Amino acid sequence: MNAPAGILSLSAGVNTGTLNLLNGDFTLTAGTLTRSAGAGAINFNKVGTQTVTNNTGAAMSGTINCTVSAATTLDFTDESFLAGTGKFTMNGILLLRSLNGTGALVTGTTLGNVRMSGARAYASGSRVIYRGAAAQVIGSGQPAAAGVTTEIDNTSGVFVRHRS
Repeated sequence: MNAPAGILSLSAGVNTGTLNLLNGDFTLTAGTLTRSAGAGAINFNKVGTQTVTNNTGAAMSGTINCTVSAATTLDFTDESFLAGTGKFTMNGILLLRSLNGTGALVTGTTLGNVRMSGARAYASGSRVIYRGAAAQVIGSGQPAAAGVTTEIDNTSGVFVRHRS
């Protein structure tokens, strides 16, 4: 989406407006992706890799629930992110590239690749892969659910942020 000063609303009523991404990538370069009432949903359903590019001043706001299918590898470019007050549900592979010093996955809504304030669910069998261009940090949003595999594919290393 490239809509400088524009808004794309996934829902204007009590129902859920859904964006099913069966092919292609998710690129948000300008404007705001939101919902004005009800909820919005983005379903990442591609068999293979879908890239998320959203780090240039575009915004996501409101209740937009994001679900990644078991057949999808969701690849975040650099500091790209998904945001809003909706839920994040991971059933596939999450490929993290954020070099943020607090972590590629943090519990807050301003840093890392996933900035959703709603519940975050990681299904058994899903995978989180750290693959940044430099050293990365495992932050406070790292999933602790049983059956979730964390992989390090970063020659510069991945570090655990000290929690006090």
